Amino acid sequence: MLKKGEEKMIKKYLKQGMSKSEIARKLGISRETVRKYALKPDGYKPVMDKTPIENIVDPYLPHVSDMLNIAKEQKLHICQANSKTGQFLVQKCYSLKLKPAPI
Repeated sequence: MLKKGEEKMIKKYLKQGMSKSEIARKLGISRETVRKYALKPDGYKPVMDKTPIENIVDPYLPHVSDMLNIAKEQKLHICQANSKTGQFLVQKCYSLKLKPAPI
């Protein structure tokens, strides 16, 4: 897989008249990769025609999401109730991406 912009660079260098071997050396990729992308039309976007595969966890995802939201709310309430008890707890709340109540 090419890095961002390398496909455009290949097309640009080809228009400038550089050989595929020179482009490959300059970009640090194989000559075959340069050839492959040189043959693709401008603006080519690959089509992913894959149907999602259901796994055994999918039916439980809404329940897991609800449980995580409840746990987050409970930790937020604990942080708000105990925000004056010490710096450690306040730091722990911030590490959970939760804001404690103002002191």
